[in-house]
Formats: sequence, structure tokens, C-alpha cells
Amino acid sequence: MRVAIISSKNDPASSNMKQNLIENFGFKKINGMFDSNEVYGLESIRIYTLNIKHIFADDLDKEINAELFIICSTHRSESNKPAMTVHSIGNFNKAEHGGKDRTICPTNALFIRNYLIELKKHAHEVYGYDLTMEATHHGPYIEKPIVYVEIGATEKEWNDRNAGRIAAKCIMSGIEKLKEKHGYKIAAGIGGLHYCDNFNRLIMKSDLAFVYICPKYSIKHLNLEMLQQMKDKGNVELFVLDWKGLGQDKQFLLDLLEKSEVEWKRNDKVD
Repeated sequence: MRVAIISSKNDPASSNMKQNLIENFGFKKINGMFDSNEVYGLESIRIYTLNIKHIFADDLDKEINAELFIICSTHRSESNKPAMTVHSIGNFNKAEHGGKDRTICPTNALFIRNYLIELKKHAHEVYGYDLTMEATHHGPYIEKPIVYVEIGATEKEWNDRNAGRIAAKCIMSGIEKLKEKHGYKIAAGIGGLHYCDNFNRLIMKSDLAFVYICPKYSIKHLNLEMLQQMKDKGNVELFVLDWKGLGQDKQFLLDLLEKSEVEWKRNDKVD
């Protein structure tokens, strides 16, 4: 599989992960430049550096030939709590931070699962960080599978070389494990908070691989077309509902799921 790891020049966490990848995994400069920056390669993996903020780098797949795009990024939150995260991208409503309105991007549920599980294995090395999936959000828009991996939420964490080292290790392990055969069922999660604890737990105890997460605050923006996008772009086989985290839009969602005739389960009924 051809993999493009994307760094952004003015993003400190992004640069942190890039340097750890180069220093610890044997990436070498290869011929050619991208966006006036050097390109590094290792087997079928390439590291590219953007001069612009990555959430606005639409159509990267038209410029880079890859089957999976992994974006290294800073993470920000109102709480400023240290976190290392992974998530799919797209917008359930307006595209306020890149991408297109009401459009999600293809992604890779197996990499998301692999990355989160690898992070959890290294929890003792990044003590104090939340290790979590995030809800699907922001841009850029591309038509090939894309995943964000992030370190945050303040300058201290963005420049934490140890966190960058662990993120780099988990990126490489996550890619390597894509070669393995699997029997995971591809799921989309609906409900709960932006940091989806219940879906994190299901990854650790079940055979589910989550591809998209629509949090409680975005349920009101769902419609039949958005559900179909998730099925088509993410190969979703099952919608899992965070049953206690559906809020006031629970009945709206249940009616919508009935119309769409998709398979769904409550999170507390998943084996």
C-alpha cells in the first residue's frame, strides 16, 4: 500500500512527529520536491511537507499518488488537557474549518483501530495524556482515505519529543498491521461526546473497527444522504448508537435509521 504521511511546516506537533519518523525509522531524502520541500521515503511510504495549513489542503490526492493519507497535526481543545488522538475527517454540517459542507471523506477504519490500540500499549510512556478517537470533523476534502493523528492541546505537548516519538511509532505499527488478515466489522458510531469513550472501549473489547463518529451535537444534521455517505465512503456495515448519549434527538435518529434500513445496535448490546 502506498502511504503518504503529511506534515505542515508551521504546525509544531506535525513537525515533531515528522522529525521522529525520520530520525527513528530510517526515512531518507528522495529525488524531487513537494511544495518546495524535501520528500522522505521508506519502502512504499513517503513523508511530504506542506507550506499551508493541512485542513485547507483540498485535493491532495490529485497531487500525490497514495492509497492512504495520514495527516500529522496539532490538537486543540478548550480544556487544554494533554491528548493524543486519531480521527476521520469531514463535516456533518457547515465546513467551518476546511473541507466541504455536509461531506465526509473516505478513511481507513483498520488504521484508526490499529493506531488507537498501539497508543494504548504505550500509555505508561505518555502518562497524563488522554489516548482517544475523536469525532469526525474538519477538512481538507480529498477523495482517497485520510486519517488525522494529533498531539495536543498546548505548545508544551505539541513540542513534547516523547509524545512525538510514540506517535511516530504508532503510525508505523498501524501501517504495518494493515498487511495482516482481519475479521473486523466496520462500524460508524453515533452519539456521545466529541471524545468518544464508549466507542474507544468497544474497540478494545470487540471486533469492531470504527470509521466515522457522529457525536450527539451533530445528530440533528444527519439525513438519509449523510448515512449513505458513511456506508459508501467507509464501507460501514453497522451503526452503533451510544444509547445514553443520544440526547434530545434520539427519536429523530431512530426514525431516520428505520427509513434508511441500515443495521444498528445499541453500544451496550454489542458483544
